[in-house]
Amino acid sequence: MAITLLSLAQNYLHQGRYSEALPLFQRSLAIHERVLGSNHPDTAKSLMSVARAYRIGGLYAEAEPLFQRSLTTLEAALGPEHRDVAILLENYALLLNEMGRLEEAASLEARSLAIRAKSA
Repeated sequence: MAITLLSLAQNYLHQGRYSEALPLFQRSLAIHERVLGSNHPDTAKSLMSVARAYRIGGLYAEAEPLFQRSLTTLEAALGPEHRDVAILLENYALLLNEMGRLEEAASLEARSLAIRAKSA
């Protein structure tokens, strides 16, 4: 159910239907947390999806702590050099760019590129 909700939410988000996507992302996250626990990589990915939706909706203050939690969880579960960490870093960097925190964003982007270069 969580995966189906996540897919539907992503489709809504791509269609610009933010107000319909966000509750589905949140429901998917709640299911992941309940079933898998808060430290599971899939929960962290779901958390990142909620953070992305907040970013797209302009809710930067709500998005940042979710990106941070997701990053901490993914690094602990998969290691700091994992491809999924690189994806999260890219998304987090987008938020920081939009917030005008360009140096921090550049640092995350560089780290993401370094991870991707190692796995290529």
